[in-house]
Amino acid sequence: MIKSSLILFCFLATCMGKKQNPEPMFARQWMLIQYKDYKKPYLIEKKAAITISKDQSANIYMGCNNAGAQIKIKGDNQIQFLNIMSTEMACEDMNLESDIFMTLSAVGNYKLEGHYLYLYTKNGDSLKFVASDWD
Repeated sequence: MIKSSLILFCFLATCMGKKQNPEPMFARQWMLIQYKDYKKPYLIEKKAAITISKDQSANIYMGCNNAGAQIKIKGDNQIQFLNIMSTEMACEDMNLESDIFMTLSAVGNYKLEGHYLYLYTKNGDSLKFVASDWD
């Protein structure tokens, strides 16, 4: 009895120590509404968005190419976008896309506030998203 209780305790302690998938509020489509000097109507026109999945991957679209990334989430609202890969179509205006990919690779923290997601880089850049089902 004591042995089986000890095994159960160890199993539960191991499971509790594992990093869980993103909280349910986090895994959804997020529309970019504020970033650098880009105006909100421009971001809406480009359909700039990131879709975060429960498997900690992301689909990224900024008006031209489709991209994907793996997400690593740590405690204390730390996040990293890793292995960002994109299709390579040539589009007339790729400034937003280029800026986003560089910024996402430097993101280190996030904040969820209601239906908003904020991403922050170590050098002070920030991105603000709204959940697509709220706008």
